[in-house]
Amino acid sequence: MKYDAVIFDLDGTLLESTADHIEWLYTAVEQALEKTGHGEISAELSHQELGTLAGIEGYQKFEEKCCEADIDDRELWFHVSHLRAREKLELLEEDLLHLVDGTEKVLETLRKKKMKLAVVSNAPDSTVDEVIRYFDLASELDFFRGITDLEDLRERKPHSFHLKMALDELKAENCLYVGDSHVDVTAAEKLGLDSVIIGENEEATFEIENLNQLTEIL
Repeated sequence: MKYDAVIFDLDGTLLESTADHIEWLYTAVEQALEKTGHGEISAELSHQELGTLAGIEGYQKFEEKCCEADIDDRELWFHVSHLRAREKLELLEEDLLHLVDGTEKVLETLRKKKMKLAVVSNAPDSTVDEVIRYFDLASELDFFRGITDLEDLRERKPHSFHLKMALDELKAENCLYVGDSHVDVTAAEKLGLDSVIIGENEEATFEIENLNQLTEIL
């Protein structure tokens, strides 16, 4: 099939994954708890619980944990989303986080093929903005988006809502979605999109070992 657009996930796809060094995320949540007057509970929370309050397990678990700890969900999410962006930017500025090898070359190659390009991420929108700005990628992309607010967290992948927004913006006939997780494949399937997984996933249309191999498919 000939594709005229490609939508990318961000973390683990175009940007290195921080899954193996995620202390920055816990720091962001601890600082957010402090700002909302709940700093004293940080030491009582496990890393998993801090991750839940970072939103990485989705809206329902975030809400449940906020309710359990008697935390105002909207206030906490406001601070979490902004502090996540600040902590991620610090990693970039300290040269501890980089684009995945081949990212700039792949985007440039696809642009030369006149393809429309987008990024859809489960990270807060402010974080996505910081990453795109830091690496000066906005000129290469027709659309990029993260989670804009607490209500929007409900629609994070594997829901297809944000992918549909990107498709509507791109006005593409045949779009390919590229990610690194099962939630990426699921979101693409819901819209009938072909998918590329960096790694292994038998349900994906294509499996590649690294981003540089994407151009072989296209």
